[in-house]
Amino acid sequence: MQRSGLAVWSRRLFGLLGTAAFLAAGALGVSMVLDMGQDEAVSAAPPVPTAKQLKAGKDLTKAQRAQRARAVVFMRRAGYSPVSLADYRPADQLRVLIGAPFGISPPGYRAFFFLGDRPVGNDAPQPSGGLKVRARHDRSVALVYTTYDDGDRACCPRGRKVRVRFAWTDGALVPLDDVPPDAERVPPT
Repeated sequence: MQRSGLAVWSRRLFGLLGTAAFLAAGALGVSMVLDMGQDEAVSAAPPVPTAKQLKAGKDLTKAQRAQRARAVVFMRRAGYSPVSLADYRPADQLRVLIGAPFGISPPGYRAFFFLGDRPVGNDAPQPSGGLKVRARHDRSVALVYTTYDDGDRACCPRGRKVRVRFAWTDGALVPLDDVPPDAERVPPT
């Protein structure tokens, strides 16, 4: 069965138009990702939350989930993604989330503290190679830093563990113990 020249050219034209539409949609998607703002760096997507992290918000009210979501947005603007959403306890006045870097952020973890839904500071000016939440109370949080020994790789500190308590006191976030010095805490380059 022979097709007419018009039918052949019509199919080719529709194929060409379909391909052009597909490429235009792709270009639009890329432009939306790249047009995140003049002052924001383009970086890799943050890690997808695990099932455990998603379950951590199951018992929160809608308002508490919204507060935690604002905390996560604040962290992401700083180049960090939460390690565990379960660290965020809305019943406490002083709340904490540990952030892992993504994109162009320097390696290491940082603690982000919030009073209610207002950011009030970080644990240290530089990220730490090993950092976890140990205990939480209404107005205080205890973190544990794992320090670096000679020869440790940047990813894997194996030194001593140092517990540092932070508290909200007199309108300020205050470390109640000494934070390990950068030489012991910051990932080697």
